[in-house]
Amino acid sequence: MSLWLGKIPPCNKGGFSCFFKGDGMNTAHLKFMFRMSYNDRMKLSSALLSICLLFSSHCFADWNPDDDTFDPSITETIANGSTRIGDPSPFRQDGYDIVGYTYLQAKSDENSGVLVWVSLIVPFVPAEMEKPGGASMFLTLEQAEALRVHLTKAIESAETQDRTEVGDVVENPSYETWKVFVDGSTDAPVVLHRTRGDVIDQFRFAVNPAKKMLDALNYYIDEGKKLAAEKK
Repeated sequence: MSLWLGKIPPCNKGGFSCFFKGDGMNTAHLKFMFRMSYNDRMKLSSALLSICLLFSSHCFADWNPDDDTFDPSITETIANGSTRIGDPSPFRQDGYDIVGYTYLQAKSDENSGVLVWVSLIVPFVPAEMEKPGGASMFLTLEQAEALRVHLTKAIESAETQDRTEVGDVVENPSYETWKVFVDGSTDAPVVLHRTRGDVIDQFRFAVNPAKKMLDALNYYIDEGKKLAAEKK
């Protein structure tokens, strides 16, 4: 099915036609058929960009790797030339040269009630990596609170030169454990430490990105509490 939406009279010797086309699968396609001059194409591009900015002030959100505050209204950013979901904090995983990015959310869970997901995403580059990096924590609200306490203490103790354990987040030796460390001997003193069997992974944050992740964690703990209240 096609629906004729109309034709704009030619301007600068150009023309513009627009069809709305449905494919019968509840999917709509907007099809443009145009013959336009360069000036008219530039005007159209400007108009489309204005529409984008009108409906999403964060369509092309600026991203600063040293930012220390989280903005939940940002749905995606451009970081290091690629699109990243949400408003992430950068980190480094030991053994990987590429920068990783966080993504947090709060979700209802049939078994645990509400979980706060902390995703540590390391973009996979097949030519440069033997195995994918990154990890995820699926935290109960109680575990998320523990992470909040330990992150706060690690940030406050960031100048501690000796590597020091701050506290446990997840203690499940049969599967994996998560701990928070502080190591002020590096420029990324806040460390998330995962042990899974004989494998140890460490994810290192500079102070400001750690503050931003803590800010995001605070937000999603509050969102998780709202979800928990709705389930009662």
